[in-house]
Amino acid sequence: MTPLGAAFEACGGWAGGGAEAAGTGAAAPPVLRGSRAVVEATAPKLREQVQGQGLEVGAWQVPIFCCGEMQTSSSTPFFFTHADLVEFWVAAGGQREEVPQQVALMDLRVLVAQMQTDAFPWSTAKLICSRQAAELAGAVHKEAQQ
Repeated sequence: MTPLGAAFEACGGWAGGGAEAAGTGAAAPPVLRGSRAVVEATAPKLREQVQGQGLEVGAWQVPIFCCGEMQTSSSTPFFFTHADLVEFWVAAGGQREEVPQQVALMDLRVLVAQMQTDAFPWSTAKLICSRQAAELAGAVHKEAQQ
């Protein structure tokens, strides 16, 4: 496990997406990968967004989902899959049938580029991982403590 900022840097996210090293004799740079099914369904839109922001498309896309109805004055949750957003909504007491329909989708690089402006109180941003990722992190932490 790696903190997202460190993974983002290692994958060339700050510089524009991680150039391919194929054919150069250099090891290929690491890449961030979103859920395969989610990336396959959203990659064209994500690449278009990245280009629209004047960023390099790069070799990877990581979709991020958010919803204004889940935002509070102290927290703006962002999710790596729509399913995680729905699970959070239900866990917070919402009804599955009433999950907001207005859900924003963006590439992680677009989110990071926007976070470098003062157009939004970014200190409230919270990236919420899946339940499975949280359980894995807990197991790894517990194993490291032993």
